[in-house]
Amino acid sequence: MLPEPDRTAGGSRIYTGEDEERLRFIKAGQRLGFKLGEIKEILACGRRSSSAESSLTRSARDPVGALRCVSQSRTVLRAAPVARAISSSLRPRADPPGRRPRIGYDGCMTRSVVRTLPLLLVLIIGCGGANEDPDGAQSGGAVDEALAELPYPPRAAEPASSPPVDSRPAGRVVRVGGPSEGIAADPDTGLLAVARQDRPELTIVDTRSGEVRKRVRLPATARHLELARPGGPVLVPAEEADVLVGVSLPQGRTTTTPVGDFPHSAAFADGRAYTADEFGSTVTAVDDDGERVGQAVVDVQPGSIVAVRDQLAVISVRAYTLTLLDQRTLRGGSSQFAGSGPTHAVADGDDRIYVTDTRGNALSVFSTRPRLKFIARVPLPGGAPLGIAADASRDRVWVTLTATNELVEVEASDRPRRLRTFPTVRQPNSVAVDERTGRVAVPSDAGDALQLIDP
Repeated sequence: MLPEPDRTAGGSRIYTGEDEERLRFIKAGQRLGFKLGEIKEILACGRRSSSAESSLTRSARDPVGALRCVSQSRTVLRAAPVARAISSSLRPRADPPGRRPRIGYDGCMTRSVVRTLPLLLVLIIGCGGANEDPDGAQSGGAVDEALAELPYPPRAAEPASSPPVDSRPAGRVVRVGGPSEGIAADPDTGLLAVARQDRPELTIVDTRSGEVRKRVRLPATARHLELARPGGPVLVPAEEADVLVGVSLPQGRTTTTPVGDFPHSAAFADGRAYTADEFGSTVTAVDDDGERVGQAVVDVQPGSIVAVRDQLAVISVRAYTLTLLDQRTLRGGSSQFAGSGPTHAVADGDDRIYVTDTRGNALSVFSTRPRLKFIARVPLPGGAPLGIAADASRDRVWVTLTATNELVEVEASDRPRRLRTFPTVRQPNSVAVDERTGRVAVPSDAGDALQLIDP
């Protein structure tokens, strides 16, 4: 991989600045988990007429050429180095006193760096042609579409503004009193927890009858809920209050723990709760006694967090990355490009992670054993997928399509397939499934409807 160097009259090797740059690139790739053969292929793809110009510089200047070169390879490359380079250039921007901090850029983000984002898409999706089965997993991506999808500067993908419902929602519809988004289903009590968006309230609903059992006041609204374990509690990241609320079932008693800035999502594993703090770009750990026990900085704007075995998978919605962290130490591990607009993630019972790529109109699937690796992509054209839930006992993943008011059933496997599609209530931003009965629940963020489906 290094050319044979010239030698002095005394026989000592003479290395140039280009040799040093190449060696640094090789060592950095090895630290991030690349094999030497993969690194060699990246270097070969960057090679053009001028041997003095670096491969990465050429890729930034001519991303389409780099994409086409890599796409002819049979090696599925991983995109962690460029993803980390991009995310490390993003910094929280200071706002005037008295205003909540917003995520911004400190000026070190250049267009040449952003223009390498399309290269990431092909590297992570893989090489070769797309699967011709329209309901199957797609292993390739169109270069032109990749270039068109990625905004500058990078920004989080948002759900589509759903059109009026033109089909009767599947199953039955009950009323919960107002627009709702976050939802969690408890198989032990048969209860649903639904987060209202018009006021800071958690509505507890009987899954069987659809009756509202209890309303629990919260310190702030929440857009995502997580069931810690069967029987509860429900974890409620109250965004504007910067706290994690635990709500017992069926009693509705609450405990509150300060976490990071604007907690957006929560996960639970081995006696600990974790929050993805969107505006702080941190992950915060809370023990079973409600005490904060750790915090780590992650890629910019973490919007989703999920536990998988002894690790945490974090989706950073503005850095477009999926990163694994050790649950105990919160130290970062491997990282992958997660799509052109990743938003939410779930894990199944077989060490796989499913990510809704809202801007990319697809469901991306990753394996975590023996290492983090992209394995499949299910196209969901024009759907703007957002909400996602896994039913590990039935090998199913459920995904809501906000642009079309639909719910998609996907087979959970290394080669996932789109199975059935159900019409939903308007603005289906989230979904939950009761793993005991298989009943699926979809709340409306545009009305007071809660849809219950027995597929």
